[in-house]
Amino acid sequence: MFLRSILTCLSLILPSHGAAQSIIAVGDSILAWNEDASIPAILSRELNRPVENRAVSGAEVSTGFWGGLRGFDIRKQLGADRPDILVMTGGGNDLGEACGCAQTCAQEVEVLITESGGGELGQFLNDVTTDGTHVVFLGYAKPPVGGNEFSGCVPYFETLATRVAQIPNVTFLSVDEVIDPMDISFYDEDRIHPSLKGSATIARLLADTIATVQTTP
Repeated sequence: MFLRSILTCLSLILPSHGAAQSIIAVGDSILAWNEDASIPAILSRELNRPVENRAVSGAEVSTGFWGGLRGFDIRKQLGADRPDILVMTGGGNDLGEACGCAQTCAQEVEVLITESGGGELGQFLNDVTTDGTHVVFLGYAKPPVGGNEFSGCVPYFETLATRVAQIPNVTFLSVDEVIDPMDISFYDEDRIHPSLKGSATIARLLADTIATVQTTP
């Protein structure tokens, strides 16, 4: 009887092998958009587990002190927390604000992440994954037919994607296979953010991807 009581107590305090993975989402307006129907909110329902969404519209990978206090620094959205899985977006506002998606954006890309995985974003990803978190980095959808204000950033987003994907324990998730730029119904009226349909479609892709991710106990 005593032994059974001890085993029962241990089962309550020790994580089981099949315990649900903890998931936090950080990033910019792509993840914050549509509120209760945002990508992380729908992801939570798809996986039937909590997904804490800390994303803030307008957030950048790197911002000043005051921006960090208001949640506009994506790295500070995570802080010292280390979930099993981190879902994130980032880089779009950095390029948009720093160089306006013009030819000078190549320099800003280097600030974010170098070919060798350095830079502010690269260092963040390396630090987080070294601590045992698996990162699912969500790529931006291509501009819809007719373009948008980020059309000039597409080549730089592709460079970011290539470099992010090279970091161990980071899964770069392209949405190109599910978001068709020729179908405007995937986009909000501003032609940048996902519509309700777009958020749901991306969330399902994320759920399928996360189901295949194996994290270290």
